[in-house]
Amino acid sequence: KRRWGRPEHDDALLAAMAAGDLSALGDLYDRHAPDAFALCLHLLKDHATAEEVLESVFERIWRDRQHFQVPRGGLCGCIRGLVNLHARTRLGALAAKASLSPAVPKNASAEVAISDAPRLDDVLRTDLLRERIAPPPDFEAENTALHALADELAHDPQATLDVLVERAMMLPGAGSAGVSLLERREGHAAVFRWVALAGAFSQHLGGSTPADFSPCGTTLDRGKPQLFVYPERFFTYFQQSRPVIVEGLVVPLCIGEVVGTIWVVAHTDAKQFNAEDVRMMTGLAGFAATAIVAQDSRLRAEQRADQRSEAGAPAVVLNLRIARHGQK
Repeated sequence: KRRWGRPEHDDALLAAMAAGDLSALGDLYDRHAPDAFALCLHLLKDHATAEEVLESVFERIWRDRQHFQVPRGGLCGCIRGLVNLHARTRLGALAAKASLSPAVPKNASAEVAISDAPRLDDVLRTDLLRERIAPPPDFEAENTALHALADELAHDPQATLDVLVERAMMLPGAGSAGVSLLERREGHAAVFRWVALAGAFSQHLGGSTPADFSPCGTTLDRGKPQLFVYPERFFTYFQQSRPVIVEGLVVPLCIGEVVGTIWVVAHTDAKQFNAEDVRMMTGLAGFAATAIVAQDSRLRAEQRADQRSEAGAPAVVLNLRIARHGQK
């Protein structure tokens, strides 16, 4: 049903919501919920789950009301897109849980089991970034953050990466953030070493992931930011990580000899990364690469001044950073 006496045009309802009118959300829900729920139920095949997804869609519209704009295709099409997005996320969550304890029938062939195994394409969902509504840029806050990074670089270069990942944690919904640098050592497999961490994963400073089987390696291979959804389904070593990684946005970081990534992850499905997050993280990546190069150059100069061997120079940044935090 509809509430009489309220504006019925979607634009008017959205404007009322932006002004804080919660009853306008009720009118919007009354108008679009029946069709949206039918789509939810079709995608999820479960009444209770469809209701939860529908609720999360309208909660998001209310949360983003200050900058929510009706696309050219109309609000109905936008809501259908959000339903598709939230439903796929929920299906991904269910698939991730199932992958933790897969049940393969005893009479199933090896080929069937292999064909059902998650693939990289199942977790690599960069395409979603184009579909999601992004908030307008906050250039003032961004400039403030970059000035803080510049000051840190001038006064304490070694702490710059710590400030940088703390800035990445300021993205709404961010649960953990980090910088991973490619480490190659003779006699050892190449890895991405976590040289700066903030958030829920901060206790894993100095940890690593395989260079040839990781979100970081996949991102560098593609040369541009990538979005991963429940990556533990494919990169199975993440199944031991707690809290779980729901989404991970990974941005390449490459200047000269500096090769790595900066990344931010969400630990709940309340956060869905968008194009504005990519823009912010890309800016931080450029600053991080410059900071690491400057820091590495300074350390190399100190090495030459002390007449030390240059054999260990490529790993000196990493070793000093880990030592600061009591890592071996």
